Amino acid sequence: DVFEAPLEQIHLDPERYQYKIVHGARGQTGSLAGASRYERAFGDVLDVWWNPEMQRIDLLNGHNRYDLAARSGERSLPIRFVEAETVEQARAFGALKNIAEGNGTALDAAKFFRDTGATADTLASRGLPMTEAKLRDGLALARLNQTLFGAAVRGEVPLERAVIIGSILPEPAQQFALMHELDRAARRRKTLTNASVQEMAEWIRDAPTETRQEETLFGTEERTVSLAPERAELTAAIRRQLAGNRELFGRVSKTRAAANLARAGNVIDIQRSQAISQEAAQLLDIFDQLKNLGGPISDALNTGARRLAQGESLARVQSDSFTQIRDAIPEVIGTRLGRGGPGGIEQPTLLEPSAT
Repeated sequence: DVFEAPLEQIHLDPERYQYKIVHGARGQTGSLAGASRYERAFGDVLDVWWNPEMQRIDLLNGHNRYDLAARSGERSLPIRFVEAETVEQARAFGALKNIAEGNGTALDAAKFFRDTGATADTLASRGLPMTEAKLRDGLALARLNQTLFGAAVRGEVPLERAVIIGSILPEPAQQFALMHELDRAARRRKTLTNASVQEMAEWIRDAPTETRQEETLFGTEERTVSLAPERAELTAAIRRQLAGNRELFGRVSKTRAAANLARAGNVIDIQRSQAISQEAAQLLDIFDQLKNLGGPISDALNTGARRLAQGESLARVQSDSFTQIRDAIPEVIGTRLGRGGPGGIEQPTLLEPSAT
C-alpha cells in the first residue's frame, strides 16, 4: 500500500542504508543535481521501513528524490513500507531494488552479499540484471572488514583499490596490515599504482598471522596481527645475501680483477668463481619466483617471520632460513642438491651463509 507521509517524518540515515558515495547530508549521490524542481507526476514511490527499535520511518531508496522534493518546497511524499524484520533485511531489499531496476552497482551487490550471506548464484536465480564484472567486484567488496568497507563507500579508498584488497586478502588482519603499509607509503609521499598494491597484497596474503593477547579496559582481549613486516624484512635480507654472492664472485671472476688479486698474492679459481656467481644468480631468480607460492620456501619464510616476531635476531634467523631455502629449492624444482643430479648434470654447490 502507498501512503502520503510528511517529509519530517521520514528519517534519513544514508550511512546505514545507502552504502554509496554521497555528496550531501540527505544522502544524495548527485544524480538529480541538475534538476531544478521536483515533479510529483514523474516521481516514484519511496521505499521505507518501519524501524521498531527506533520507532521511526527509515528511508531505504530515493534519497535523491527526497533531496529534490525538499529543495522544491514539497511537504510530503508517497511512501511504501517494506516488510523486513531487521536492518540487514531492509538494507538487502534496498540493494535488490536498485539491482532489479538496472541501477545496481558493485556496492549494491556487496551490500546484499554482506547482509544476507548470499552468492552471485542467488541473484542469477532471481533473474536480476548485473554484469559479471559488477558481481565479481561486489563479492570482493563484501569480504572487506567494516572499517575498510566504510572507507570505500565514502570514497576515502578508491573503489578499484578496495576491490583488489577484497579479492586477494580475505582476513581482516591482512587487510589492516596492507592499509598500514599504504598509509606508510602515503606519509612518505610515495605514489603507488594499483599493480603495486596488488603485489603488496599478495605478499601480505602469504605472510603468517599471529594471535596476541592484549590488556584493555575491558580485560584481556585477543587480536590477530599479520607478520608481513617481519616476513618482508627476512625476504629482503635473504635476497641481499643471494645478490651479494652473485656480485662478489662475478666481480672477482673477471680476468683483470683476478690478475690484480693474484699479483697481490691471492690465488683465485676463476672457473669456480664464475660457477658460484651463476649459481647464485639462478638461485635468486628461482627464489623470486617461489617465495610467494605455497611450499617449503614460503614455509621457511613464514617460520622465520614468527621467530623474528618472538624477538630472535635477524642474523640468526636469516642464517637458518637461508640454509632451509637453499636445501628446499632442488626439491621444489624436481632436482636434488649435491653432485651428480638427474641426467648426470652436476648440481650447484652454494656458499654457506657465513661466507657471504
